[in-house]
Amino acid sequence: MTAPLVRISPRTLRKHHRRVFDDLAARGDLVWVDTGHQRFVVVNSADLVRELMIDRAEELVKPSSQAIETGPPAPAVADDGVPVPEFRAALAKGMGPSRVPDVVESVTSAVQAEVAQWRDGMRFRLMPRMRRLAITATCWSSFGSRLSAEEVVRAERAVRGTGRRIPVNSRAAQRWDRLTLNRRRHRGSFAQLVALSRSLVANADRSRPTELTATLDDLPLLAPSLTEDDRQAMLVELFLGAVGPLAQTYAWTLLRFATEPDAAARLRREWDEAAPGSRLHCTEAFVREVTRLHPTNERITRQATSDTTLGGERIPELTRIVLNVGALHGDPRFFEEPGRFAPERWLDGRPTPNKFAYVAFGVGGRRCLGETMAVTAVTAMLPALLQNWEVGFGKLRFASKGRYQPAESVRVTVRAR
Repeated sequence: MTAPLVRISPRTLRKHHRRVFDDLAARGDLVWVDTGHQRFVVVNSADLVRELMIDRAEELVKPSSQAIETGPPAPAVADDGVPVPEFRAALAKGMGPSRVPDVVESVTSAVQAEVAQWRDGMRFRLMPRMRRLAITATCWSSFGSRLSAEEVVRAERAVRGTGRRIPVNSRAAQRWDRLTLNRRRHRGSFAQLVALSRSLVANADRSRPTELTATLDDLPLLAPSLTEDDRQAMLVELFLGAVGPLAQTYAWTLLRFATEPDAAARLRREWDEAAPGSRLHCTEAFVREVTRLHPTNERITRQATSDTTLGGERIPELTRIVLNVGALHGDPRFFEEPGRFAPERWLDGRPTPNKFAYVAFGVGGRRCLGETMAVTAVTAMLPALLQNWEVGFGKLRFASKGRYQPAESVRVTVRAR
């Protein structure tokens, strides 16, 4: 073993994970972390991303959970019989550029319904509203379907419930999980989403490719052994995978808009001067900078299915490898003044020729298929929501559920311009 070894208790990792990973970023390109029951590897360098995510993709696979395993090593991933490349190809048919007009339409209509409820000086909790916007937009743009207003409210509560997970898999955390309602709530919320998915199917326009048609029409041909319940569960997983990150990016974008007055003023000028339907370059650059500083997945996890190597380091079977996204996005070799919020760095395309220095949407065979749709959705949301309104935040609190994100209690105040 040539990479440095750092010993960290599961309690410290669970309580102060963001500070821990910031400290690990300065220890080297590869760092071993010993939690007592298990060791995992942290990757801090863009130079190793290709090897991790592409060259070693056969041996270093996406695990069934992104949690940091600190208890006994778990199996790499269960074989559910789904051919991943073929299924992703089917999903990609419904997530290409042809869906962009649907994204803009769904976001605009969802925002119009939201701002119709606003009053000058109104104050409300941020995250439930952002999740409802994300749910409404996702239903039409990704699934070609719609939910009623009542169903959207129920879906928001269920999505919130599925997020109550313990991110560090220590023995103490597992015992605590069994002693609380966390597991029951998660299962109950997932069951509610399965029930709501039937409405998605019933209301869907299946004449064009979407994630829904890929799951219900293409998946049975690719994996005939899957049951109807399996396909419904996979539809819910796809729904959660779209709504959760989109709602978080909405929230961070509003927060940055409220706290970066110079950048906000540039965006307002662009909205006033832009012709209808034209591309909003400054707004898109603003969104990209938000995803750089506030990625929805701060750690991308892989697990070794067999003994292998990474950067010349021997990686034993069942070892977890954690890509430290914050270290990549804050590397001064690739981003000038990386801690500064500077949307202008994106106006001429990617700010660095190293494509592995920015991994907010992943890279390789597991790269997020909805990157274009997500950036389009957030870019369309900003002018639709804030053209005639100002937003302000009171005291900010952040919740650590394995990620650095706005807490459920964060409130926003809106005022008419």
